[in-house]
Amino acid sequence: MGFIVFFLSFIFVAASLISADPIELIKAGELEAARRETAGAYAVNNGDGRILFGMALLENDGKSSLQFLTAASRGEISPDIQQEVLYRTALYYLCDENFGELAKLIDFYLQEWPRGEYGRELMRLGALCAIKNKASGKADRMRSTLIKEFPDNCNAFGARIDLAKDLFSQKKYSEGRK
Repeated sequence: MGFIVFFLSFIFVAASLISADPIELIKAGELEAARRETAGAYAVNNGDGRILFGMALLENDGKSSLQFLTAASRGEISPDIQQEVLYRTALYYLCDENFGELAKLIDFYLQEWPRGEYGRELMRLGALCAIKNKASGKADRMRSTLIKEFPDNCNAFGARIDLAKDLFSQKKYSEGRK
């Protein structure tokens, strides 16, 4: 009798490990288990966006992670994971100082999800990116939108500081103090 209970519990544990979700394993801090799970699942189904996203999270190299993120965005994933894929891709472009691609990605994100989970962060990044791309009018519009629509958000506060710094650098002191 004891053997049967042990055998059934072993089968249950083994089945739960085989069907484990890589994202949940990563959240639980079980990175090696997530690596094994994604490697096995990737070999079986290389079009699943969730698996590719999990592999991007596990990847130490930025360029390899970007490749997985790009592949994940083409796969089947839910809108909330699609938003996170785009946000992480935007952070990669920011670190790589690829402001042209960053601007395109931010415009796409804000068009698809104007009130998305990462909208405020990307709006502020978009304003900074517009300054780098010498599009100060676009930067001012993004900052104004951020300040008006989300006045209590930390990104709106940062946008106010960025705007004041720009005005002070242009020697528009009275406008910068507002």
